[in-house]
Parts: sequence; structure tokens; C-alpha cells
Amino acid sequence: MDSRVGATDDTARADESGILAASGTQAAETSRSAAGDEIASSPIYLRNTRQMMSSEATQILLINQHEMFTEIMQRVFDAETDMAVIGHTNGCGAVKAVEHSAPDVVVLDYDIDNGRGAVIAREIRDHNPATKVVMLLGAPNVAMIREVISAGCLGVVSKDRGANDLLGAVRTVARGHSVAAVPQLDAMLEPIVEDTDEPLLTARQSDVLQLMGQGLSTDALAAALFVSRNTIRSHVHQILVKLEAKSKLEAVVNARRSGLIS
Repeated sequence: MDSRVGATDDTARADESGILAASGTQAAETSRSAAGDEIASSPIYLRNTRQMMSSEATQILLINQHEMFTEIMQRVFDAETDMAVIGHTNGCGAVKAVEHSAPDVVVLDYDIDNGRGAVIAREIRDHNPATKVVMLLGAPNVAMIREVISAGCLGVVSKDRGANDLLGAVRTVARGHSVAAVPQLDAMLEPIVEDTDEPLLTARQSDVLQLMGQGLSTDALAAALFVSRNTIRSHVHQILVKLEAKSKLEAVVNARRSGLIS
């Protein structure tokens, strides 16, 4: 029911009835080039954002190669008043679709294009750093989780979790926070005990890390420890450096794996 990028002018006029065809004649001409050939073979479906129930709704782009699963996710999100699916595409059209639609959050399947989900996530983050990425994992393991977190994903959700977990993850990352909804995550991250005489983190950094593991935001951390936001940012920066992490979520995963937090 949606329209393809590179559609004819007649198809583009379907936008007036609620369907947005991105690019139009210009994309059709571009499709004759080498780059355009890739775009033309990769359908990008963008919906009319005027259909959104609220201008404050989180705009979501779905990147998945299974049409049935995509339709189910779209219905789940559309049932929420604070969310709106603005389009969907497959792996090859991912970066172009994000450039066209500028979504708040991308929900991306790790298994897309034979397991290129993490690569696509990194490309999205490199080209559109304001867009948050939630990665869906079919059979998560430690290496996979570390890979997607390193790629810049703020959210990680196992496919065997319920719709509420996915909704919660999208809401969390839309606010700029990280979340991992993966069964038995702690069991997978078995502690690695290292023989060292000097603790890696200071006592205060350990306090901050423990609260980070509970998913607290910067404001909540500052309130809990009775310090300023700048002080928390400084502690978090030092924690990321010491744990060789690029995000709070990656730091928490590394800390659990090394036994620094429970």
C-alpha cells in the first residue's frame, strides 16, 4: 500500500490520499546510474507523516527484510499515541531511507542481509548521528551484543521478548538512554576474574557504574549521589575510558562481564 522510491509522477500523487512516494522523477533518473541501480532495487516505503496523531510522536523507521514481521511491528507501534512509523525498507536501502525521512529511532534487524545489521547500524550512525538505533537479535550471544553496542546501538532487544519490551526500548532510546532487553544477559556475561592489586575504578566511579547498571539517566545519577550533572559526566567519561567503552550500555556490559557489577 506504500509507494516506492523512484515511482512515477502518477504514483507520487498518491501522497494526497495518505501515501508518500519519496523522490519521484528525480530518483527515477538517478536509478539509471550505478548508485541509482542499488536504490531502485531496494524499496524504500515512506508514509505520509501528516497522518501522525501527534507532532511530538517518536518517528520510527523499520529496517527489516521480512514483510510480515514488518507489518506486525508497524501495527504495534501505530497503536501507541506517542509513536509513529514513518516508513520501512530493507538493508540495501537503509542509509538512503534514513537520509530521506530523518527518523528519531530506527528499529533494525541484526540478521538483515545475512547478518549485516551491525554494519548498517554503524553506517546510519556515521551519516545520521541524531538517529538512535534499536537492534533486534534473534539468538543473542556475548560477541553479538558487544558488536552491536560498538556499532553505536543504544537499544538491544531479543526477538523472543514481548511487544512491551520493544515499545519500552524505543521510548528509552528516544530519550537518549540505553537499554538491553535480552534474556539471561547476566548469565551470558560470566565474570572474568583478573589478578590485580589495584582496583580499576575509584569508589565513586564504582557507585556511578552500579547505578548506570540500573538504567539511571544523568539527572537521576546526579540526584542519587547528590552531585552536579557535570560531575556525573566526568565520572562517566572516566568509566568509559577505563572500560574501553563507547557508550554507557557498552560500559555496563563490559563491567558485568568482568565482574565489576552484578
